Amino acid sequence: MAQSSNFRDVPIGSPVYNLLCKHDTGHGSFITHLDKMPIPMKVGIFLIPFTFNAIMAILIAWRARSAYTHYDIIAIIFAGELMPTYKPGPPSSWFWFCINILIDYCVYQFMFPVVKKFILGHLWLRIRWGFRPVEIVFRKPTGFSRASLNNLPPDEFQLAYTQSLFQAIDPNFLQTNVGYNTRIGFWSVEYEAPMSAYQLVEDGVVDLEYWDVSIYQRDSTGWKVWEVVKFNGVDGSGWARTMQIFTVFGSHGQGRPGGKVQGRAPNIC
Repeated sequence: MAQSSNFRDVPIGSPVYNLLCKHDTGHGSFITHLDKMPIPMKVGIFLIPFTFNAIMAILIAWRARSAYTHYDIIAIIFAGELMPTYKPGPPSSWFWFCINILIDYCVYQFMFPVVKKFILGHLWLRIRWGFRPVEIVFRKPTGFSRASLNNLPPDEFQLAYTQSLFQAIDPNFLQTNVGYNTRIGFWSVEYEAPMSAYQLVEDGVVDLEYWDVSIYQRDSTGWKVWEVVKFNGVDGSGWARTMQIFTVFGSHGQGRPGGKVQGRAPNIC
């Protein structure tokens, strides 16, 4: 019968444990793997979000630069006595005033957070660590399909979660996709954790290979890790057994990654 013993404890207080705690925002789970795709391909893929975010940044800067002309009506309302030469515009000026407010609301409400996240995450990772032949990739269960899965009954959630997990760590999928493109369904790419992981490698705390395909799961006692790549071997012959074991583990663990861990021991993070 499948057992959850394939997960081992990450020693509390160890550098890896502290890294997981630092970058866990409540989702309680990580997948790591090593991206060995060619550097030119990594650069090419990076240019896609870079270009997209650069366009949005230019739009944001343009809207900010021209804001004083869009909102001269507000200036008159609050400081009309300082602008005696102002002549009221036609009634249509209020229409365009409202249009500009709507445009700027969309720009700053939706575009600005995206650009900020890209700059502090993906772009900063590249500035600090560049493009490497072998790169550390972290993913967390906060992808676009997470909300829909949260509404499922526990048994259906566990099945959907397990299917999403093993789609995310499928050898063929990982070997044919750059790290940025491994965000899939339930899983999104985490950019701050790899920076800490690179530092541990640089400091000689762990080997680079330590971060190859592994599943990190938090339960009431702390963090556990399953080094899947070692368990299955390079031929992937153990995938079915891995799925069975992880399903059993999830049913006895915290259940829903990202949910609150009940009965957690004090100071485990």
